Amino acid sequence: MTPGPDAVLVEVRLRGGPTLLAAVTDDAVHDLALAPGREVWAVLKSVAVEHGQSANVLGALDE
Repeated sequence: MTPGPDAVLVEVRLRGGPTLLAAVTDDAVHDLALAPGREVWAVLKSVAVEHGQSANVLGALDE
C-alpha cells in the first residue's frame, strides 16, 4: 500500500491472474482492515476500468 495525498494506492495480486491497482480512501483502509498480505475479494465494474496508458502501469507492477 502506498499513501497518496487523497487516497492509498493498493496493489491486489490475483491468484493466477493480473495485478489490480486500486485507489482507496484512508477510511476504507481502516474500515476494511487492509494490510499487506491480507486476503481480500476484488469486484470490478466495467465502467471503472481504465484503458490505454494505465495498462502499462499495471504491467509494470508485475515485473
